[in-house]
Amino acid sequence: MRTQEEFMGIAFPRNHAIALVADVTQYGGGGGANAIITSAYEEFGIIAHEIAHTYWPFGPQWVAEGGATFLTNISERDYNGASLPNAVPDKEVSCPLAESLADLEQLELDIMRVRSSCPYSLGRDIFLELYNRLGDAAFRRGFGNFYLARRDLIYESVCWGEHWSGCYLREAFADGATPEQIAIIDDIVARRYYGRE
Repeated sequence: MRTQEEFMGIAFPRNHAIALVADVTQYGGGGGANAIITSAYEEFGIIAHEIAHTYWPFGPQWVAEGGATFLTNISERDYNGASLPNAVPDKEVSCPLAESLADLEQLELDIMRVRSSCPYSLGRDIFLELYNRLGDAAFRRGFGNFYLARRDLIYESVCWGEHWSGCYLREAFADGATPEQIAIIDDIVARRYYGRE
C-alpha cells in the first residue's frame, strides 16, 4: 500500500484496507474501492494487484485492470527488485480479441464483461510505454492526473462521447506536459488507444 501511495503521490483512497484470504474465487482475487479478496495469500503479485484496485476500481476494464497491473509491476519492482516489463510492441498480438483499447471498449460494451487477459495486457502496455518514453516524473504526474480526473470527472465537458476514456488519458497526461511530451503522448494514444498508425 505504501509503495503504491508513494508512487501515485496521492493519499491511499481509504483509511484502512482489509484483505480477506479465502477460497472463494476461481481467480486469484478480486478487488475494488472497499475490499480485497484473494485466494492466493502467499502470492505478492496478486495481493499487490488487488490492493491497486483501491486506486483503480472503476472505468473500462483496461483502465481498472491496466492501472492495477501497472501498479503491481511497480510494487514488485520495489519489493523484490524485479525490473519493469517491456510493453508489447504494437505489431505483436498481445490480445487476440482487439487491436486497440477503443476496440476492446466496444467489445466490452457488446458483451458486458470480457473474461480475458486483454484488459490487463493492453491497459498495462499503454501505461508502460508512457512510463518508458516520458520518464518517471512526467509519468507519475500524468498517472496521478488520470486517476484524479477519472475519480472527479474533471474533463467531462471536454471528453463527452464514445471514446471518453482515451480523451481522459490524453488530457490528463498532457496537463502540465511540455510540447515534446505532448507529441509523445499523442503518438502513444493514437496507436495504442485508437489503433492508428
